[in-house]
Amino acid sequence: MENTTDRGKGTEMRLALTGAGMGLALFAVYGVLNSSFMGGIIGLNVAGAIMGFPVESVLLSRVIVALGMLSGILVAGLISIAAGATAGWLAGKLTCLITGAMQYRKHLAHPLRH
Repeated sequence: MENTTDRGKGTEMRLALTGAGMGLALFAVYGVLNSSFMGGIIGLNVAGAIMGFPVESVLLSRVIVALGMLSGILVAGLISIAAGATAGWLAGKLTCLITGAMQYRKHLAHPLRH
Protein backbone atom coordinates (compact mmCIF):
# COMPACT_ATOMS: atom_id res chain seq x y z
CA MET A 1 0.00 0.00 0.00
CA GLU A 2 1.35 3.40 -0.96
CA ASN A 3 1.83 5.96 1.78
CA THR A 4 -0.59 8.81 1.09
CA THR A 5 1.53 11.47 2.79
CA ASP A 6 4.51 10.86 0.48
CA ARG A 7 2.50 10.44 -2.72
CA GLY A 8 3.14 13.84 -4.23
CA LYS A 9 6.49 14.89 -2.75
CA GLY A 10 8.39 14.08 -5.94
CA THR A 11 5.85 15.81 -8.16
CA GLU A 12 5.77 18.92 -6.00
CA MET A 13 9.56 19.16 -5.88
CA ARG A 14 9.92 18.56 -9.62
CA LEU A 15 7.36 21.22 -10.48
CA ALA A 16 8.83 23.66 -7.94
CA LEU A 17 12.27 23.29 -9.52
CA THR A 18 10.76 23.64 -12.98
CA GLY A 19 8.96 26.81 -11.87
CA ALA A 20 12.18 28.20 -10.39
CA GLY A 21 13.96 27.53 -13.68
CA MET A 22 11.21 29.24 -15.63
CA GLY A 23 11.34 32.21 -13.25
CA LEU A 24 15.11 32.43 -13.75
CA ALA A 25 14.72 32.26 -17.53
CA LEU A 26 12.06 34.97 -17.54
CA PHE A 27 14.24 37.11 -15.30
CA ALA A 28 17.22 36.63 -17.61
CA VAL A 29 15.17 37.65 -20.65
CA TYR A 30 13.07 40.49 -19.25
CA GLY A 31 14.31 41.50 -15.82
CA VAL A 32 18.06 42.09 -15.84
CA LEU A 33 18.10 45.32 -17.80
CA ASN A 34 15.10 46.86 -16.07
CA SER A 35 16.31 45.98 -12.59
CA SER A 36 19.78 47.35 -13.27
CA PHE A 37 18.25 50.63 -14.51
CA MET A 38 16.05 50.97 -11.44
CA GLY A 39 18.86 50.02 -9.07
CA GLY A 40 21.15 52.53 -10.80
CA ILE A 41 18.57 55.30 -10.37
CA ILE A 42 18.21 54.45 -6.69
CA GLY A 43 22.01 54.42 -6.35
CA LEU A 44 22.21 57.80 -8.06
CA ASN A 45 19.64 59.24 -5.66
CA VAL A 46 21.52 57.83 -2.66
CA ALA A 47 24.82 59.22 -3.97
CA GLY A 48 23.14 62.58 -4.54
CA ALA A 49 21.74 62.59 -1.01
CA ILE A 50 25.16 61.79 0.46
CA MET A 51 27.40 63.94 -1.72
CA GLY A 52 24.98 66.55 -3.04
CA PHE A 53 23.50 67.19 -6.46
CA PRO A 54 24.77 67.27 -9.19
CA VAL A 55 26.65 64.04 -8.50
CA GLU A 56 30.28 64.27 -9.48
CA SER A 57 31.99 61.37 -11.22
CA VAL A 58 34.25 60.32 -8.36
CA LEU A 59 35.02 56.82 -7.17
CA LEU A 60 32.60 56.87 -4.20
CA SER A 61 29.59 57.87 -6.29
CA ARG A 62 30.42 55.23 -8.91
CA VAL A 63 30.67 52.55 -6.22
CA ILE A 64 27.32 53.61 -4.74
CA VAL A 65 25.64 53.47 -8.16
CA ALA A 66 27.23 50.09 -8.93
CA LEU A 67 26.06 48.70 -5.59
CA GLY A 68 22.57 50.03 -6.32
CA MET A 69 22.55 48.32 -9.71
CA LEU A 70 23.81 45.05 -8.24
CA SER A 71 21.28 45.09 -5.42
CA GLY A 72 18.47 45.83 -7.89
CA ILE A 73 19.47 42.85 -10.01
CA LEU A 74 19.77 40.53 -7.00
CA VAL A 75 16.42 41.53 -5.49
CA ALA A 76 14.56 41.23 -8.80
CA GLY A 77 16.19 37.85 -9.49
CA LEU A 78 15.28 36.58 -6.04
CA ILE A 79 11.68 37.66 -6.46
CA SER A 80 11.43 36.08 -9.93
CA ILE A 81 12.89 32.76 -8.83
CA ALA A 82 10.80 32.63 -5.65
CA ALA A 83 7.60 33.45 -7.53
CA GLY A 84 8.31 30.78 -10.16
CA ALA A 85 9.12 28.16 -7.52
CA THR A 86 5.98 29.02 -5.57
CA ALA A 87 3.81 28.78 -8.67
CA GLY A 88 5.37 25.42 -9.57
CA TRP A 89 4.92 24.10 -6.04
CA LEU A 90 1.27 25.17 -6.02
CA ALA A 91 0.76 23.46 -9.37
CA GLY A 92 2.30 20.30 -7.89
CA LYS A 93 0.01 20.49 -4.85
CA LEU A 94 -3.00 20.94 -7.11
CA THR A 95 -1.93 18.00 -9.27
CA CYS A 96 -1.55 15.77 -6.21
CA LEU A 97 -4.90 16.90 -4.88
CA ILE A 98 -6.65 16.12 -8.15
CA THR A 99 -4.96 12.72 -8.50
CA GLY A 100 -5.80 11.86 -4.91
CA ALA A 101 -9.44 12.79 -5.46
CA MET A 102 -9.56 10.71 -8.65
CA GLN A 103 -8.05 7.70 -6.88
CA TYR A 104 -10.49 8.09 -4.00
CA ARG A 105 -13.39 8.29 -6.44
CA LYS A 106 -12.13 5.20 -8.28
CA HIS A 107 -11.82 3.39 -4.95
CA LEU A 108 -15.42 4.25 -4.05
CA ALA A 109 -16.71 2.98 -7.39
CA HIS A 110 -15.57 -0.59 -6.69
CA PRO A 111 -17.84 -2.74 -4.54
CA LEU A 112 -16.45 -4.17 -1.33
CA ARG A 113 -14.93 -7.60 -1.70
CA HIS A 114 -14.39 -9.96 1.18
